This record gives sequence, structure tokens and C-alpha cells, in this order.
Amino acid sequence: MRQVGELHRLALAWGAVGLIGFLSSANPAMACLACIAMPAESLSDKVDAAEVVALLRPAPDDPFRYVAIDLLKGDGVPEAVPFLVSRLRAAELAADPEASVVATWSRVSGWAIHDFGTRALAATLSDLLARDLSSPEARRDAFGPLVDHADPAIARMAMVELATLPYPVLRTTEARIDRQEVARLVADPLWSEWAPVAIILLGLSDDIADRAFIQRATELTARSGRTAHLAAWATALIEADGVPGIDWVVATYISDTARSDTEQREAILALASHAARSDDTGRAVRETLAGLAAGHPALAAALAQSMTKRQDWSLAAEAVRWRDATTIIAPADAFLLTTYILAAEAAQPESLP
Repeated sequence: MRQVGELHRLALAWGAVGLIGFLSSANPAMACLACIAMPAESLSDKVDAAEVVALLRPAPDDPFRYVAIDLLKGDGVPEAVPFLVSRLRAAELAADPEASVVATWSRVSGWAIHDFGTRALAATLSDLLARDLSSPEARRDAFGPLVDHADPAIARMAMVELATLPYPVLRTTEARIDRQEVARLVADPLWSEWAPVAIILLGLSDDIADRAFIQRATELTARSGRTAHLAAWATALIEADGVPGIDWVVATYISDTARSDTEQREAILALASHAARSDDTGRAVRETLAGLAAGHPALAAALAQSMTKRQDWSLAAEAVRWRDATTIIAPADAFLLTTYILAAEAAQPESLP
């Protein structure tokens, strides 16, 4: 216990100066855990943070120089756009007279070029700039209807935004996605980053065929040993099947000692995504996680790290017992558990005994 005690004191000292910084560098509070590989900022975030938002097209007298043709935000163009129009982009813009490139400007970073899109992208951004998007529920309602938009830039933006939502909020969205589209996104390397949230949205479907698709995909993932999108498929399976899905994930990935550390951590991530739910599935997940972590210090540490990132303190009391119950614990695992306990104590003292 001496090693754990020393590590605990080190973490206490570190926590006094670094805990707030650690939490601020984590993913958005309570964000969907199985979507954490998603880009940190969407186009909407960049537009909201900018001082000027402009739509660009090639200059009439120089097809390889950008000029602003419209402003979505700001009072004027502060300086010339320094980027050249590539031959590919010039051809795309020439083929669609209503298309444009979204660019932002700020005093700190100057100009930045973002997505190419149809006129619908400009209209969508204008609408979003006029909305109050300060709550997870508001973002759900704004971006949910856009996930299947025909303009790829709008669909990507919506998926990134939905991935930042707490899972209990995400699962209340009315947004749905076709399973054939999910299969296309999973298979397309260009859409790999956006596949997890699409998989999770499919898990919200009540369609029997969609549920069967999720079950087959999850079983194929397990048999192949691949870890790409494993957490998302397992999250969707638990959403679709409830307690039987929990049992399958545990039996397939946790109880099987031949599974890799990565596979087991991805399975823990999927289980933890449901831990904040207040229904029977949420209670079953919390009981399952508590039982697993008590006997597996490395899994307990992985769980603590995931729960810290989502700022979910519901297992803080159990984490104290996991850390102190054994002397056979790696320093890094003890550190992660202590970090979670300290963060819970700072944010929600009542979560600890």
C-alpha cells in the first residue's frame, strides 16, 4: 500500500495545480464516449468563434484568387484572402455557380478556409448563427435533422455536433440514419471519423431489421478481432438489446482472457456510455461495471479515465474502494483512479463517502 499511498499524495499535489487544466482539456462534459475520436470542433463551432464569416468564389479576373461574394457574419472583409484556388476546387466551383467555400477570419489567426458546399450550406450556417445553441438539448434539436442532409458538409457538421452530446441527450434525438448509409460510412475511409456516431444513431432505431443489422455487425467485429468502431457497435448493441446486450459484451470481451487490452477497453467504453442512464439498462450497467472493476484493476483504471473525461461521478465511491482494495496495482492505474476521485471530490463532494 506504500506505493499507492505515495502515488495518492503525488496526485493530491498535482490535483491542486493541474486538475482544472486536465478537465478543461478533456472532451466536452458528458460527451458521447464512443464518439471521442470525432474531430474536436465542427464547422458550426468555427463559424461561431470567428469575427468574420465569408463565402468565397474565384475572382472574375483571376480564377485562382479567392474573393468574398457574401458575408454571413461581420461588417466587412478586413484583408485580402491569401489562399490560392486549387485547380480541383476551381473546377468544382465552375461546375456549380451557386457553390462556395466557407472561410473565417479573426484577429488572432487571420483567414482560414473550411468546407466547400452548396447554397444550402450557407443558408444552414446563417440559421445556426441566429440560434441559441448553449444547451445540449438545443444542439440536439438544431443538428439532429441535418445528419442525413444531401450536402456532405452539412451532414459532417451535424454528426460532429451530435457526437459532443451527452449520451442520455443523444439518445433522445429524433435523428435517424439508414443502415445502408451506415454501412457505406463504415466502409469509406474518408468517412471513418464520422462512422461511430452514425452507428450509435442506428442503435436508436426501433426497426427490427436495423437491430438485426447491429447484432450481425457486432458479432462480425468480435469474430474478426478488429477494434475499429468496436465501442460504437457495442454501444449500439446495448441500446438495442438492453441487459442481454450488456451480458453479451461482458461475455465476449471482458470474460474472454484471450481478448486484447484494446478490445477490453473499447468494451468498457461502450458500457460506460450507458452508465448515466436512469433506467433499468443504466442500473444494470453500473452494477456490471462495479463488479468488473472490483476484480480487474486495469479495467477499473480504464473506466475511471473514461468517466473522468465525461465528468460522470456516479462511480466515485466505488473508485475509492477499487484503489484501496489491493496492493497489486500498477502506478499508472492507481494514478488514473486517484485522478477520478479527486475530480469527483472537486465537482461533486456528495458523490464520495
